[in-house]
Amino acid sequence: VLAAIVHTEPDYTRLPPRARPRLERLLRRCLAKDARERASDLGDVALILREIERDKENDVQSPVRAAAPRRLPSVVGGAVLLVVGAALGWLGGNLLRKPPVLEPVKITPLTHSGLDWSPSASPDGRTLAFASNRDGRPRIWLRDMKGGTEIPLTDGNDDCPRFSPDGSSVLFLRGEGSLRSAWRVLTVGGQPRKILDRVSEAVWSPSGSEIAFLRPSGATSSVETTVGQVDLQGGEERVLAKYGQRFLYGLSWSPDGKWLSASAASAVQNTPHNSLIVFDAKSGAVAKTVDRPARLSMATWDRASRSLVLAQSTSVVGDVSNPIGRVLRLDPFTGRERALFWVQSVYTGGTDIVRFDAVGDSTLVFDDYDWRGTLEEMGGTGNSRLLTHGNSRDRQPVYAREGDVILFSSNRSGNLDLWTLNLATGDVRQVTDDTAEDWDPAFTADGRGILWSSSRGGHLEIWTANLDGTGARQLTRDGLDAENPTQTADGAFVVYASGNPSRAGVWRMKSDGSGDTLLAKGDYFLPEVSPDGRHVAYVATDPASNSGKVFAAEVATGRVVFTTDVPFLGYQAVVQPGRTRWMPDGRTLVFVAMDAQGRGILCAQDFRPGEDTASTRRVLVPTDPHTDIESFGISPDGTRVAVSRIEETRSLKLAEGVPGLD
Repeated sequence: VLAAIVHTEPDYTRLPPRARPRLERLLRRCLAKDARERASDLGDVALILREIERDKENDVQSPVRAAAPRRLPSVVGGAVLLVVGAALGWLGGNLLRKPPVLEPVKITPLTHSGLDWSPSASPDGRTLAFASNRDGRPRIWLRDMKGGTEIPLTDGNDDCPRFSPDGSSVLFLRGEGSLRSAWRVLTVGGQPRKILDRVSEAVWSPSGSEIAFLRPSGATSSVETTVGQVDLQGGEERVLAKYGQRFLYGLSWSPDGKWLSASAASAVQNTPHNSLIVFDAKSGAVAKTVDRPARLSMATWDRASRSLVLAQSTSVVGDVSNPIGRVLRLDPFTGRERALFWVQSVYTGGTDIVRFDAVGDSTLVFDDYDWRGTLEEMGGTGNSRLLTHGNSRDRQPVYAREGDVILFSSNRSGNLDLWTLNLATGDVRQVTDDTAEDWDPAFTADGRGILWSSSRGGHLEIWTANLDGTGARQLTRDGLDAENPTQTADGAFVVYASGNPSRAGVWRMKSDGSGDTLLAKGDYFLPEVSPDGRHVAYVATDPASNSGKVFAAEVATGRVVFTTDVPFLGYQAVVQPGRTRWMPDGRTLVFVAMDAQGRGILCAQDFRPGEDTASTRRVLVPTDPHTDIESFGISPDGTRVAVSRIEETRSLKLAEGVPGLD
């Protein structure tokens, strides 16, 4: 009924023939799609009836007048009034108050290792290709959708499989050091063949004769993403478009071959400007951009090449705050969308982005992520103790001046807030309780207040408050995205990073929020001021080598005096290589790095301005086979380290009975 009201016209030929002309006129006014043309109430209907009566009296040649008794219009009019009134009452009383109940979407787990992701269904829907490191090495697996048999297809280090249009082969990405390349392998097995170097994603054209790809490009100060295509016969590559200061992911080619689409986010920070971009597959010209204030998953075209299926996070910072995501079908050309169901996660960063693929007319396969962060303290003697434990995401620990309290961010309240942990008693207390996201905590230099980044104004800005969270006030006026505040030892300045494209970089301001000065212009992030307040360390990525870099510059002048490379596995990862803290003496930098298995560890390296000290790098805190070290804090005396260990679960799931896909 609802669909008919919105999209179709009644069959007016079913009206009584003798009364049809005037009744049709009346009913068209009652049922007009445009509210400006539609009768608004029964008073309007009465006026229309009077107009019809006058027209009838003036039209002496009307066959209705000649054949019908004079009282017929009044009788019919009364009947129409009764029917219209009853219809309006029924619609208002039933459809508006009691919307139709749809059958819920059936969600079924397909895999159970907790280490499976990136599904791709074969064109006939019988086979599923996916990535998994269930046996200790990430590689491509195949699953029989009916029998459930699972077998490995490649040897690794492999990711992001995509079935060819004829189902005979699988396109995938293979890690080669810090870079990734695109390879192709037959579904029956055999030796894979390299197709493209240095790409972050690759997808088939509908004909199977071309490959579209995403490639990181630009420099450390200005990250770009290149969208290109390669002809599989001749091997010629051509660039379609380049996007500066944007991280593109989720490349998808429409079945009719006309469109390419990709999701886009800030390359280094968490701006509310996330987009779904649709561009012409031949020219690269942007056909449509749909902007959203929260994180987006990868998007997949439907079979009609008209709509995309994707998920949207409920937070500007993605799944760090709230793990629920809304799956929807979106027509990018009209903006019309339809909610389908909910998923546990949307976007955790790096390759951990939910992807959907159609298995049938009303069935989707997707990957679901869940992760938690627990705080652990490591002592100088190698002893450790758990500080927090559970399913919350406890992150970003920082020690108070006395070393007896840790300030950290967590979603344990159902929202992203700041909390304190008393190390002596284990008492955990909530510091902020605003409905916005509060994270990136730091203590002020005098130990009497706190600094953090908050989305209370609709986007992230730097805030300060008393130790208990009272007296909160905003310091920055970035206008889009200010994060990671850190204060100089004398309390004179606050240094922070901006993701605003018009002012991206590391900034220094007075502690009252005035006097902004740009220290490093470009896509730099995660600043940390040295204990003496003279230097600030910050992070960047080098697209050419797909590596991370740690810089140190003078706070007074912005002059870079130190740099070193760190392994890097992808943009926007939850485990961000290069996140840096200083040892209390200011002579050692400690930062997150990656071990040979791609796990997050802590490394220490000597800091000597003007010198390359890479040879002094050593592992400070190793990880274990099941967790990554994501963020950390160092005690004031340098004898203890509090780390946030991330534990992630990845599963493939089937959604059946999804409305609207057919």
